[in-house]
Amino acid sequence: MLHIPERPRLCKRIASALRSGGACYIEDLCERSPFIPDDLRNLRNVVFGITVTSIDRYVEDFRSAGFSDVSATDLTDDWAPYAAERLKTWRENHAAYASTHGEEAYAALEMFYEVIDRLYDSSSLGGVRLVARL
Repeated sequence: MLHIPERPRLCKRIASALRSGGACYIEDLCERSPFIPDDLRNLRNVVFGITVTSIDRYVEDFRSAGFSDVSATDLTDDWAPYAAERLKTWRENHAAYASTHGEEAYAALEMFYEVIDRLYDSSSLGGVRLVARL
């Protein structure tokens, strides 16, 4: 959902698609603290994170859309180490990937993994699980 520019509108569409008592399960990126300008630029231009907000704002978007029961769990403590390990493993496998797909493709994905890891490391990026019920 982080790529959707009008998340509140999407939440309403999800609510309208579900039957009474239906539920929606989402895991997504969230903002844990404000992004510094360079990090926000990387979030937008490298990760394409258009709608990355606080967990509270995410919950409010679902409540405003008509969901009566919304729970959120912060997954950052699980996701941040995974992102760091993914970057490390990516770099270890540089030659294998680049020999098949080229240096340009390798560099683009390395930049993506590096930005995600840096944003977690700065404590501005987090992960969230939301369960919203009508």
